[in-house]
Amino acid sequence: MHLLPRATRPWLLLSATAALLAALSGCHAGTTAPGATASGTAATSDTVPTYYAETIAMHPPAYDSPLGVSIRSTMDGGEVAALSPPSPYQSIGFVAGTGKPGLWIVGAQRWHPVKYDNSAQPAKLYLLNLGSTLIDGQPINIPSLTPLPVAPLPAGQLIDGTAAGSSVRQLAAAALSPDGKRLALVITQGDTYQVSVYPVTGSVAVRTWSGQVTPKVTPFDWGFSLTWLSDDKTLAVGARPGTRWSIAPPRYAT
Repeated sequence: MHLLPRATRPWLLLSATAALLAALSGCHAGTTAPGATASGTAATSDTVPTYYAETIAMHPPAYDSPLGVSIRSTMDGGEVAALSPPSPYQSIGFVAGTGKPGLWIVGAQRWHPVKYDNSAQPAKLYLLNLGSTLIDGQPINIPSLTPLPVAPLPAGQLIDGTAAGSSVRQLAAAALSPDGKRLALVITQGDTYQVSVYPVTGSVAVRTWSGQVTPKVTPFDWGFSLTWLSDDKTLAVGARPGTRWSIAPPRYAT
């Protein structure tokens, strides 16, 4: 997987980066001026989620095993549900939070590692939902997967807004809208990045913007942040390649 040393990851403060306020209903994209604000507030939660999800080795030895997903209680770390990769995939390359309790984004991959590295295998994105039902009067947790309308693409083991500068398309960041109906993704390739918004139950992207490093420099590492506002229509995007270079204003693409 494309893991970056923690000390070199370009963590972002949105106020210190280019900010794209994408009014999805108005088909407009632009950058915010210093001191400007957007209508609406960031969709946040002050409560600690009841459960968290992590990838785990499916068999020993762990360093040479495909991965599944374990969903655990935040309170005591006990496993409440487990999930194997959906056919025809053999491993779950990553799991990322959505900000909504019981919902995660996972990337399923075929298992063809080279020297214990499976990162060359594209990841198919799914929405993982932890539901529950009653059996004999007892609540039972049941995880389920919904395929997302995104073509498989390479992705790191941590979808945390970072991506190494590479000529290969790769997923850098993902965010689910507060109402759970839209998925925003940042995909990088070379010195360009693309922000796309997909309907969770649709088939193609409904909005796409792109930008480029200015000036072009190599090598560099990308850093991104994605924040949906509470109106479910506005997406704030922070972007920075490396630590010194600014980027050209994003533009709307049909």
